[in-house]
Parts: sequence; structure tokens; C-alpha cells
Amino acid sequence: MPVLYRKLTIAIVLGGIFTLGIWPAFHSPAIPMDEGMVLVYPEMILKGQLPYRDFESITGPGNPMILAGAYAAFGTNLFVERAVGLVYRVLIVWAIFGIAQRWGALIATSCAILTIVLACVFSCLTGSFWNVVGGSAGLCGTAIEIGGPDAVRQKYLPDIFTGKKVGAYGLSEPGAGSDAGSLKTAAKKDGDAYVINGAKTFITNAPIADVFVIF
Repeated sequence: MPVLYRKLTIAIVLGGIFTLGIWPAFHSPAIPMDEGMVLVYPEMILKGQLPYRDFESITGPGNPMILAGAYAAFGTNLFVERAVGLVYRVLIVWAIFGIAQRWGALIATSCAILTIVLACVFSCLTGSFWNVVGGSAGLCGTAIEIGGPDAVRQKYLPDIFTGKKVGAYGLSEPGAGSDAGSLKTAAKKDGDAYVINGAKTFITNAPIADVFVIF
């Protein structure tokens, strides 16, 4: 079997195992406030009752916009919301599997399986654990993988993907939310270091992070 097909097969099997492992969580109750928010806010967006910029200052536009589209297509209910959440999480597993390929298929598969085990045993579909994993490996790790030089990738990625260090993705600002084009933070070179001036807000993992990617 060609290498590409073998990798695709492994990725599909990993996604299937993950889906089966967390399927019971589709019927488990969550925090009422969280359930209400993920149902009501996207519906308000569909009705034009919630200004884009207002919601962006809280969580950014991506998730509620995606949920709004899913609700418009399939109806507003928790099953649809959790199905969207499942897609997010399968994509995270696939992203970790893909990024870790640089260390070989065995390590990549092991990293993906570890992610699945942690998700199924400790978190299922709850947001708190996956906020940490998504913000660290998914956002911070991916940004370093895509935009960092080899020396930076080799220094930080192994520890981020194995959980030895926690990463944070510093994008949102008090006046910009997830609007990257309106960011005010700037970095100025000062000798061998950089001085960063600006303010960030609503940064996942900020209180516990060891590594920050700042925009």
C-alpha cells in the first residue's frame, strides 16, 4: 500500500475510534449556562439580533457563525451543537497526527491515540479540557509549525505536543477580538530581544501557559 494511502487509512481509523469513544457524551448533560449560550447566541445571529462586533468581543466570531450555519441547515438542538464539536475534535486529532509526521508515522499515531485516550477518558465533549488542548497544540502548536523556523519548531513543538509545556495563542485584543486586521500590538527589536507593546484579552491558557505566540 502506498505511504499516502496508508496514512489516510490510519487517519480515518483514528477518527472512527475517536467518534465511537465519545459517542455516549452526546446524551450527557453539560453546564446549563454553556448549553444555553451555544443554542441562543447562534440563533440570535441568524435573526440579526446580535451585532457581530459585540459577540466578537466575547469569544470571536468563528464558533457562533459556524453553529448558526449548522442550525440553519439541521435545526437548533444540542445534538447538532455536539456534532459540530465532534468535528472540531476530530480535526484536532488529525492535525496532531499530521503535524507529528515529521517524527515518523509511529510517533504521529501514538500522539493521536494519546489525544483520543485523554479526550475519551477525561473530557468527552466538555469544553474546559479541549480549550487547553486546542489552545496549546491546536492553535499555538500549529502557528509555530506553520510560521516558525526549524530551530523554534525543534525547541518548542515536542514539549507542546507531549504536554510537558502548555501553549497559548495571543490574538484577541480589547478593541479587536478575532479581527486580525485591527490588531494594535507591535514588537520592536531591542538588541538581541524584542519589546512587545500592546494588550491581549480572552487568551485561552494565558494563566498557565509556558509558551506564547503573540500577534
